[in-house]
Amino acid sequence: MTILVLFTFGISLKTWKEKGLIDRELEYYRKLVQKYNFKFVFLTYGDESDLFLKEKNIEIYPLYSKFRKPNSIFIAIIHSILFPIFAFKEFSKIDIIKTNQMLGSWIGVILSKILKKPLILRSGYELYDFAIKAIIVFIYGFFKSIR
Repeated sequence: MTILVLFTFGISLKTWKEKGLIDRELEYYRKLVQKYNFKFVFLTYGDESDLFLKEKNIEIYPLYSKFRKPNSIFIAIIHSILFPIFAFKEFSKIDIIKTNQMLGSWIGVILSKILKKPLILRSGYELYDFAIKAIIVFIYGFFKSIR
């Protein structure tokens, strides 16, 4: 079974490595490779620098090794929406599509419809809840500071 793992919008393997997250994030996939011999294709928002990872049954597909990375976030979002339409044939042997976070999951939704493959949406953290908590912390800190 081959699973396409869609990275969070804007995140690359290089980002995982720089943030110190790579071993924690890869542990889950390594266990699935070891136990079930699953194959994974990681679709990242990196470039050729993401190709440093050499793992059994994990293939890296950096989005910006095929296209020039735009300077504008708006253009990057447009690229990510159009990407599945132009690159779907490269993922025709995928059995399942899985998102890593909701941010960027639209690639999975589009590919799932085009390829007629099942999609697993992983929400990760909820952006709305995170924003509400940040506002509450800000308000609390503000009122605490004026006492």
